[in-house]
Amino acid sequence: IYLSRLSLNTKRVQRCLLYLGLSAGLLSVLLSSQLTPYLNNHSLGWIFATSPVPPTPFYLIAAGGFATATIGLCLLLYQNFPHVRAINWLIPAGRQTLTLYIFHIILAMGTLEYLGWLYGQSLSRAVLTALIYFFSAVVFANIWAKYFRYGLLESVLAGVSKRI
Repeated sequence: IYLSRLSLNTKRVQRCLLYLGLSAGLLSVLLSSQLTPYLNNHSLGWIFATSPVPPTPFYLIAAGGFATATIGLCLLLYQNFPHVRAINWLIPAGRQTLTLYIFHIILAMGTLEYLGWLYGQSLSRAVLTALIYFFSAVVFANIWAKYFRYGLLESVLAGVSKRI
């Protein structure tokens, strides 16, 4: 919510998002990697880990920091290269993030679990499946955007929030 209230079209804000987000993410990962080995023998050692399950404070800071840095980088790239067609292909996906996130959890992760690919896979297979989902999501979002203004779940959320 805070980021949405910033002047995201200014280069100063975009650079701050990139550098501060990257700093928070890297610092969190670095601190976690230094603290976790010493605290694993104690009952509270898990709090300093950066694993997503359970979502620990260091994980939330790292994920939030890297997400903020990614937003800053994307805004800088778009401002500097607005006519690059590949960037314009990402816009519909950015407008359907809730739908794509839920589909990622239910469809993509569910499919990987069914295939037995969710755990213990090589880095190359993990990257391959991530890229397949990424390109599928971008294509889906662009097709959906031709017929509908909002994503499926964004439309549901907008309809529910208008009634409240």
